[in-house]
Amino acid sequence: MPLAPDVDLAAVATTLTAGLTGADLEAFCRQAAFCALERGTADGAPIQVNPVDLQRARTEIVPSVAPEELRAYEEWQEASR
Repeated sequence: MPLAPDVDLAAVATTLTAGLTGADLEAFCRQAAFCALERGTADGAPIQVNPVDLQRARTEIVPSVAPEELRAYEEWQEASR
C-alpha cells in the first residue's frame, strides 16, 4: 500500500521502530495498512498509509523481544567482536 507524501520514513525509523524485530516490523507495516483501510477515504481517492495510521499501528504492536533480552543479545554481539 502506498505511503502518503507526508510520511517521513527517517522519523518513523527513529521514533516508531525501536525494539522491534524484523517480524515485528512486518506486523507493524501490515497493521498500518489495516489502519488505513479501516479509515478509508471520503472522496474515493486511493488509500494511502499516513502518519496517523503509523502511530496507531505502533500502539497495537507489542515488541516480541523484551528489553532485557535485547540487551543480552547486544552484549553477546559486542563480546563476539
